[in-house]
Amino acid sequence: MKRKIEKKLVQILFLAVILFLWPGISTAQEAKLIKVPFSFDWMPYYPYAPFVLGIEKGYYTQEGLELEIIPTKSGAISGSMVANNKASFGCITGPGLMSAKEKGLPLKALLSFMPVTAHSVMFWKKSGIKEPADLAGKTIVCDFTSTRRLLLNSFLKKFNLLDKVTIAPGAGGPEAEAKIFLSGKADAMFMSFFWLKSRMEDSKWDKIGVFKLSDYGIRMVHSAFVTNEETIKEKPWLVKKFTRATIKSWEYALAHQGEAIDALMRRYPLLNQKIESKGFAGAASFAANPYVKNKSFGYMSSQEWKETLKVLIETGQLKKMIDVKNLYTNDFR
Repeated sequence: MKRKIEKKLVQILFLAVILFLWPGISTAQEAKLIKVPFSFDWMPYYPYAPFVLGIEKGYYTQEGLELEIIPTKSGAISGSMVANNKASFGCITGPGLMSAKEKGLPLKALLSFMPVTAHSVMFWKKSGIKEPADLAGKTIVCDFTSTRRLLLNSFLKKFNLLDKVTIAPGAGGPEAEAKIFLSGKADAMFMSFFWLKSRMEDSKWDKIGVFKLSDYGIRMVHSAFVTNEETIKEKPWLVKKFTRATIKSWEYALAHQGEAIDALMRRYPLLNQKIESKGFAGAASFAANPYVKNKSFGYMSSQEWKETLKVLIETGQLKKMIDVKNLYTNDFR
């Protein structure tokens, strides 16, 4: 009987010690997390959802990472932060990455999101525009500082419209541009068509015409998640951890879109849930890579980058050829 009591006391004492030390153990584990700054190419909106959900689900902490999301106001700013080691990873458009490489910035894509862009010229049907040539003499709103201008210019040059349209600056990003367009102060705007559609009632959207770039042979990588080549060389283990957690986050979010948007709203409660839900659903419909089969999220092919390069070279927006093999890597999946 005495032995049983002693044994019980030892068990209770052991449990008490564990409970006493547990906060310290938890803190020590958290202290081991590596802070990883990730620069986004715009302020919070639906593409943030998979990252936020991945943080909540613990996918990054499982890799020993503390993901810090840094909003910026353009892909150029995001790419510059990664190139200058102010962010470990970042988001930039496909054409923006090529422009950065031409300028000598040491960036490399790890994953692509929407291998074929959904960017489109949207216009009021009542304006009489029926085909791209009808844009001559019209006003298109698009932020001068956005790397989206590379995509818009590709479209305009293809139809010899670059000197025949007026580009309204739309400083302040997509929301400001949409306000200008929807108020009738511009004939057209340039953005992912589902981004604008998510902000309009169906009855109003029916009044909008759309020229999708991909329908006119302009197939470019929409966005890519990039890192610095120096990081790849010196911290390949970090790149692998980030890539692995990000693939897991995006695949789960794409399969559980409602849960992803709920996580986004908890993190950024001032966003409009209906708008972000519709936007994310639109983006998800473009997530599959038409150039590869049976690969996980973000897997890249040389073809999607060759298509992007071809358009930029043909429209004179890149002055020299770039070896697409230097643009991306699938080695850290």
